[in-house]
Amino acid sequence: MVRVRDISINKDRIQYFAELLQNKNYLIEMATEIRERRYGKNITYSKNVFLPIIKRCRNSCAYCGFSRDNDFYWLPLEQAKKTLQTSKKFGCKEALIVSGDKPEKKYSDVREYYEKQGVSSTVEYAIFHIRQAIKFGLLPHANLGVLSQEDWSLLKPFVASAGLMLETTSKELLKKGKPHYASPDKVPDKRIESIIWALKNKIPFTTGILVGIGETVTERIKALLIIEELFRKYGFIQEIIIQPFRPLKNTPMKNSAPPNNEEIFTITALARIILPSKISIQVPPNLLEPSQILEVIEWGANDLGGISPVTKDYVNFEYPWPKIDKIHKILEKKGLEFNERLAVYHDYYDFVGENVKPLLQEINF
Repeated sequence: MVRVRDISINKDRIQYFAELLQNKNYLIEMATEIRERRYGKNITYSKNVFLPIIKRCRNSCAYCGFSRDNDFYWLPLEQAKKTLQTSKKFGCKEALIVSGDKPEKKYSDVREYYEKQGVSSTVEYAIFHIRQAIKFGLLPHANLGVLSQEDWSLLKPFVASAGLMLETTSKELLKKGKPHYASPDKVPDKRIESIIWALKNKIPFTTGILVGIGETVTERIKALLIIEELFRKYGFIQEIIIQPFRPLKNTPMKNSAPPNNEEIFTITALARIILPSKISIQVPPNLLEPSQILEVIEWGANDLGGISPVTKDYVNFEYPWPKIDKIHKILEKKGLEFNERLAVYHDYYDFVGENVKPLLQEINF
C-alpha cells in the first residue's frame, strides 16, 4: 500500500503556505492572477443528472447523510431509464453515477439484490447503469468510493471520467467519537492508493478536500501538496473540489458548525497557488450563498461543478442547486462568462473509455 508518509512533502513548504494564509491580500492577489491568466473570464459548469445507484455504504461518517436518507436503497435500471429520458430533454450531458463504499461487504440485502441482477459487486452493477447512460448519449462520471486496481481496470472502458475525494490526511479523525470512526474506507492511505490506481489507468480524474470536519490547517495544506505530487507523478487530475462541510439534519454532526467564509476562501486561494494551473478548482455552488459564488471565484475558483436541472444533490440533499440562469446573471454583472463544459475536460478527450469515444465524437461541443 502507498502510505501518506511515503509521499515526499517538504516541511518547509507546509510552513511557507501556513504563513501565506495569514497574508490575505497577497493570497487573493496571487490566486486571482493565476486564474485570470489561465481561464480569463471563463467560469465553467457541467449540466448533469445525478444517479445514486446504491444508497448504502459500509462507512459510518458522522457528517454524511447519503446512506441515512433511506427513501430508497438502490436504483433499478428501469427507474434510472426514466430519469435519463427526462435529463435529455433538459440538455444534460453528464451522468453522475454514485454509490456508497462497498455496501455488499456489510449488507446481506445488497448482496442478494446484486445476485438477482447477475452481478457480485458495486462496480459491476454500476457498469449496467453506465452502459444505459451511454445509450442515452450521456457521458458517465463514476464516483463509487475506494476501488482496487482491478476495479479501476474494469471501469476504464466505460467512463468519461471518475472521482474520489482525498478529503483529508488526518488519521485523528478515525478515532472513536470522531467523524471517520468506523469508516474503513476513510483511511487516508487507502484513498491515496485508490487514486493512484485510477491515475495509472489514465482515467480523467476529480479529487479534492473536505473542509471543516475537524481537520487542522496543516492537514489541509498537506492534502493539497499530496494532490500536487500525485499530479506531477501520474498526471490525469483534471480538477479538484474544495468542498465545505455543511451539516445535515439526519446525521450525528447535525449541530456542528460549518467552516467560516475565511476558511473556505483562503484554502481555495491556496489550492489555486499550490496546484498547476491546468487543474481546475471547483467549489459546489449549492454549498455557497449567492454572494459567496463571486467571492470564491475572486479567490481563485474557476469551476462550479455539476449542476442538475433534473435531480437533487443526493449527498447534500438539504442544499438545492441554484438555477443555472441565476448564476449566469450573478456572474454577468461582474463581466464573467458562465459556460458549460463536459464531464471530461478538453485536454483529456483522448483518454475516455473505448465505449465512450464514439459518443464524445458525436457531441458537438
